[in-house]
Amino acid sequence: MNPAVASAAANTASKAIQDPATRRTAIIIGVVVLAAVGFGIYKLMQFLGAATSEDDRLLEKWNMFLERWQALNPNYAGLNYSLGQSQLIKLTDELSDAFGLFDDDESRMYSALEQIGSAKNLSAVAKRYAFLHGYSLRDDLLYHFDTLEERRKMLSIFKNYPDYQESYRASNIQI
Repeated sequence: MNPAVASAAANTASKAIQDPATRRTAIIIGVVVLAAVGFGIYKLMQFLGAATSEDDRLLEKWNMFLERWQALNPNYAGLNYSLGQSQLIKLTDELSDAFGLFDDDESRMYSALEQIGSAKNLSAVAKRYAFLHGYSLRDDLLYHFDTLEERRKMLSIFKNYPDYQESYRASNIQI
């Protein structure tokens, strides 16, 4: 390379670095690249299980609770539930309709869970729900109540069931 051309190129590069707009652009690009690399590392560690937030741990406990909680077992109540047949059908349909494909109606879901009124009634609804849909109510609750706030509200409803403690003890889980 011609020494005069090399000197001109170095001089142009030096002036470009001294330009405040170019310097800001370089800093912004550097920050974005570092943030992307850091986020990628965090996601990789999260995938590998090394980095989990407290909310993630609580959601995992919720998953375990809902998997084991006897009230969501369709066979828990047997015939020992207090809902009439028409009310059982109405509440099951209410939950089914509230679970939307793209948009859930949370107020209808919470209302239906409150109207169910007991763990044994919930078990009867879970049995009918599984019969109608071919999959469990438990699966839909896990899918549609996917934030910690929603699950806390759901638990507060369940805790108001008069037979909650009995069904909770039968599940043998701490939450």
